[in-house]
Amino acid sequence: MAGMTDHVEGRIAFLRTELKIAANQSEAWNQFAGALRSNAKKLREARGAGTISGATSLEQRFDQQEKLLAVQLEGLRGMKAAYDRLAGVLSDEQKQIAEELIPPQIGMMPGFMM
Repeated sequence: MAGMTDHVEGRIAFLRTELKIAANQSEAWNQFAGALRSNAKKLREARGAGTISGATSLEQRFDQQEKLLAVQLEGLRGMKAAYDRLAGVLSDEQKQIAEELIPPQIGMMPGFMM
């Protein structure tokens, strides 16, 4: 999971460049980028707090998985709300690019670099 959260700034810069964010879109973009950063930070903190560590008992593994899912759900909700605001100022072409570059599991594990 380390790689999924450690390169968020590079991913944000890539997305901003590919989406060609204009000056009048900056406020909504900054909110979305902030949500990506916040989610990555919370996932790193969960990892550091042992939420994703190797528990010894099934009960401990259930507890850790539940905590991780709660962190992921909170992050997903924040990113979705920020993207909804961003989508309101994107052109149709930019929305299509976002559809191609931002997978549905953004910020989740496994599979995406947020």
